Amino acid sequence: AQALSKYERGEALPRSDVLKGLKEVLGVTETPKRAVKFNVQAFWAALDSQRQSQKLTWKQVAELSGVSASTLTRISRGKKPDLDNLASLLIWSGLKAESFFSSFSERDDILGKISACLKEDSHLTPEDAALIEELIRVAYKKLSNFADDVNPGSC
Repeated sequence: AQALSKYERGEALPRSDVLKGLKEVLGVTETPKRAVKFNVQAFWAALDSQRQSQKLTWKQVAELSGVSASTLTRISRGKKPDLDNLASLLIWSGLKAESFFSSFSERDDILGKISACLKEDSHLTPEDAALIEELIRVAYKKLSNFADDVNPGSC
């Protein structure tokens, strides 16, 4: 079994020059203002969709993309690919990297909108609105794990 890199384990970030080069290769134009999270499950589902549309086996995907079958297996189990493998799979599939990254600020915006709606509700006292807001915040954090949804949408 191949050992996971420190990047795949989420223990380190690549150097800024590596990130800049990757951004250029992947066509990413914006630098995130806040921490971002890579959605491995959504990436895997999109890869699988590409694979099925081309009527390929995973072994063929490995050969065509230059990514080992064992790396594909690790990704299928929720492990993040390293930068080289991510770039190779994005190039092979034609997928856009930014589709699989979400910003915590997007989630804060959703919770902020909910909070504003509760505070504007004339049927609630300020204390009741604060209590409901806290319940939603706790439930949202518990259920979403701040990683499951790439495009949280809007109200």
